[in-house]
Amino acid sequence: MKNVIIEIIAKSKEDAVSFTQELSKLKAVSIDLSFQPVLIKRRKRKTEFSSDTYVVRGELNETVIKEIEELPYVYKIWNDTKIDHFLCKCNSSKKGTLDDVAECIGAKQLWKKGFKGKGIVIGIVDDGVDNNILPVIGGFPNTWGTVSAPTHGNMTATDTLGIAPDAKIYDLNYTTNSGGTIIGVLSQALLAYDWASAQFDIDGTPHILSNSWGIFQEAWDADYATNPNHPFTLKVEELLDKGIKIVFAAGNCGETCPDGRCNTDTGSGRSIWVLMATKRL
Repeated sequence: MKNVIIEIIAKSKEDAVSFTQELSKLKAVSIDLSFQPVLIKRRKRKTEFSSDTYVVRGELNETVIKEIEELPYVYKIWNDTKIDHFLCKCNSSKKGTLDDVAECIGAKQLWKKGFKGKGIVIGIVDDGVDNNILPVIGGFPNTWGTVSAPTHGNMTATDTLGIAPDAKIYDLNYTTNSGGTIIGVLSQALLAYDWASAQFDIDGTPHILSNSWGIFQEAWDADYATNPNHPFTLKVEELLDKGIKIVFAAGNCGETCPDGRCNTDTGSGRSIWVLMATKRL
């Protein structure tokens, strides 16, 4: 069975739920009915298919992909690819403190002008942030802020606050429980982004989404890496159009001591497989 994201042609969320239930009745298909359909806005793009769609997730036998895609209400089946955070492994011995980092990148010059992140909310899209040690004010899912330290998300949030000490944090967790194992998957990141989009409609936050994750080889998911019509890319464009700033780490596949998971997919222009949407910037 293969983990997949199924993109459905539907006029409303109710229709998408109905089609999802139809899919769940098919053989060789297992639909995650706890996953609420996520709206993918396509109308602003000149694509081969311009109507809005919804995505759901599940598992299916690869032999039935073509058959499922021929259903009138199914647009396309995508991989629900495993994603992971980027680690600092290259000569990782300590070189200084957070205060030294703030000095080196010029943050202290901004502090002197009164810019320390006051009034700014930053969404940390990662594997969890502990609100017992960091100023987490909300997030996704409803277990936000409860992850136990240490996590990569706590490290990322700490780094963020080292530069913008007056900012507040949303914990946007992209991990899910898969057979008793906690893993990061693209569909969960989609849910987190959709939450951020809905929250922005309410009060204009988050102002920024911080991402230190991705895939390590184009071959892991060529569609995610290069296809501008991928639903996650379109969701990113939705948030960019609203005015949310989105930043990604540079990745671990550069020319200097690349992560072993990169294999031969390293070097300039291949250090991170991020989003086609960002290339329009």
